Amino acid sequence: MSPTTGNGRSGWQLVISGATMQLLRDFREQAVETFVPAFRTVRRRLLHDPDVFGEPLYHLQGNPTEVRHAAVAPLVVAFALYPEQRAVWLFSAWLLSVPGPAN
Repeated sequence: MSPTTGNGRSGWQLVISGATMQLLRDFREQAVETFVPAFRTVRRRLLHDPDVFGEPLYHLQGNPTEVRHAAVAPLVVAFALYPEQRAVWLFSAWLLSVPGPAN
C-alpha cells in the first residue's frame, strides 16, 4: 500500500543511497542544532511535494523527468523525480557555510 497525503493522493517514496545516508549522518554530527530541523523539513517536502520543492536544475525525457535542488539552511539537497513510480531519489547533499557572529 502506498502512503497517502491528507488529500488522498499517494505520497512519494524517498530513496537515499547508503553513501548519501552516511554523508547526512556526518552532517548531523557537524551541525546538530541546525541540521536536524532542516533535514526534517527537507524529508517532509520530499515525501509530500517534491515536484514544487526547490528549483529545477534541468528537465529530462524519460525517467527521471526532472532534477531539482533545494535548500533549507544549512542543508542543500539535489534530487531526481520519478513521477510514474512516485519516487524521489536524493542523490547529493551539502552544507551551506553559515557565518559566525561578527567580532
